[in-house]
Amino acid sequence: MVSVKLFGALRLRSGLKEYQLEARNLTELFSQLAELSSHTGMEQVTVRELRSCIISINGKQCGPRHALRDGDAVVLLTPASGG
Repeated sequence: MVSVKLFGALRLRSGLKEYQLEARNLTELFSQLAELSSHTGMEQVTVRELRSCIISINGKQCGPRHALRDGDAVVLLTPASGG
């Protein structure tokens, strides 16, 4: 089981905050989060949006192809932009 926390605009739009999920890799995790978001009553997120997030696993930035292990802590943060 891995813990996952979402931050930024994605969290605000989707209502997803913190979950404990069974996933072997980020692809599985993103699919589960996209499915969960369809039940929040807020805006549904897509796997594509989740893949564009800044991903941190156990405090280290990782790419979207990273494998997960039991006990991993995943943080997803939407990239910021401004001007």
